[in-house]
Amino acid sequence: MSFNYQPNYMQLVKALQSGGIEGASQAKQARATRGLGGKLPLDIKQIDTESLSEQMLSYFSDIDEQNKRAREENKAKAEAAEKANAEVDPVTGEIEPKTTAVADFDESMIDLALGALSDVESRGSGGYEAIGPVVTKGMYKGQRAYGNYQVMEGNIGPWTEKYYGERLTPEQFLKNPQAQDAVAENVILANWEKYGNIEDAVSVWFTGRPLKKATSLGAADQNIGVPEYLNRWRTNYTKRYNESLGEGK
Repeated sequence: MSFNYQPNYMQLVKALQSGGIEGASQAKQARATRGLGGKLPLDIKQIDTESLSEQMLSYFSDIDEQNKRAREENKAKAEAAEKANAEVDPVTGEIEPKTTAVADFDESMIDLALGALSDVESRGSGGYEAIGPVVTKGMYKGQRAYGNYQVMEGNIGPWTEKYYGERLTPEQFLKNPQAQDAVAENVILANWEKYGNIEDAVSVWFTGRPLKKATSLGAADQNIGVPEYLNRWRTNYTKRYNESLGEGK
C-alpha cells in the first residue's frame, strides 16, 4: 500500500501557520489523515505552534535546496558527458561511453585493430621510431612512450621478455618492429579475451582500465580523454575494415 503524503504535509503547514489552538487542532487532523494516529503527544494548549511552523517551513526549504543542488549536479554531469563525447546512464546516473559498434572482431582481425591503434598513437610522428614526450603526471611520470604503438618505457622490459622472448631496452625496442608488433598483438589479444570485447582491450591499452570504468573516472593522457581516443580508434578500424572488403577506397 502506498500513500500520497504531500497534500497532508501541506495541510499541516497551513495549520501550523494559522497558529493558536485552531491551528493545533488542524495539525492534529492533518496528522491523523497521514495514518500517524489521532493523538498528539502534548496538550494542544501547550504546543508552540510558531516554533513548529518554523521547523516545518525550514524542513521543506531544505528539501527545495537539496532538489536544486541535485538539478545543478545533473546539469553539470550532462555537460561533462557531452564534453567527453559520452552520456549519462538514466538508471545509475554514471557517465558512460557512447556505444558505437565496430565490425565483429575475432583474432583474424588483429592486424586491423593494431593498424588502427598505430593510426591513433604514432601516425605522422615516426611510426616504429616514434618517441613520445615526457609524461608529467601519473604512474608513468618521467617516462616516455616508444614505437609504433607508444609502449611506455617501464613496460618495455617485462613485456618484451614475456611476449618476444628477449628483454629489450627502450633503444633496442625502438629499432625492432617485430618486437613492437609482438608486444602490441599479445597485450591486445590478452585483454580482448579477458574482457570479451575489443574496445575494452583498446581502452586498457590506453588507460589500464576497461572502457566503462575508464570513462566514469575521466581517464585521459596529456592530450585527450578515453572517449575521444576510442572514437579515433573506431574510425580508423572501420576504415581499415571497409578497405579490407574492397570498400571505402
